[in-house]
Amino acid sequence: MVLLKLFISGTAMGTLLAPSYTNIFIGHLEKQLLMLVPLKPHMWLRFTDDIDIQWRHGRKDPHEFLDNANAFHKIIKFTSEISNNNHVFLDT
Repeated sequence: MVLLKLFISGTAMGTLLAPSYTNIFIGHLEKQLLMLVPLKPHMWLRFTDDIDIQWRHGRKDPHEFLDNANAFHKIIKFTSEISNNNHVFLDT
């Protein structure tokens, strides 16, 4: 049963097409998400499954955005690291 679910909702790690599937799926998901949320990031940059955003709507609202993003898909969940002093994207 678990193996069947894995094949229905994803692809095997290490296959040649896994990165392409990931980019297509996440690209489609982010496009839909950004069309539906009331407050949008000023800038949205993604590298595979890491996203860097600039937020200009206040300190409380990024958490509301994250809640909306996490309610958007039943399996895909987002986490955040918020900083005014450091850039925390991909260890930069």
